[in-house]
Amino acid sequence: MKLSYYTVDDLRLGYDPKGITGWRLSQFLSLKDALAHYMSLPAAGEKVLGLTDGVHCLEITKCVPLFQYDKEGEDILVSDYKQYPLWAAEEAAKNATQTCITALRLRYMLCANAIVPIPKSDTLPPPFSRQISLPACKSSTGLRYRVGLSCRYRMDYSKRMETPRP
Repeated sequence: MKLSYYTVDDLRLGYDPKGITGWRLSQFLSLKDALAHYMSLPAAGEKVLGLTDGVHCLEITKCVPLFQYDKEGEDILVSDYKQYPLWAAEEAAKNATQTCITALRLRYMLCANAIVPIPKSDTLPPPFSRQISLPACKSSTGLRYRVGLSCRYRMDYSKRMETPRP
């Protein structure tokens, strides 16, 4: 599949067929050029970096304000390529996502209309993976839940504080 990358300078401007007052779409054949152009755009706009095969588009990152009063936005990971069967099979989608996370130092991702921190990985560190005997979880959220449960169940409840008597 022939892939290219694209950037949009400011989605808040709206679409103008003449290209005078609206947002501008730029296409690139390499991720390096697309990243350089994306980083050169001002952070005050709602800019986008994505991947396309000519028909289908995958938005990778977008600059959005985290709060209503923010003048400049924060770059966030917009979509997970693994959720879409067409893009899950593409090695370029994985490489582009990982490159964007490291090059742009992305800290947050869009997940079900909420901005959440990007999980570091889908696996537990070695000390936790040996101690937990709960059912297997595949998502990073499920893994965090399991870690929380194991910490709670390992607490020593034998030493309880007695309530003071009047």
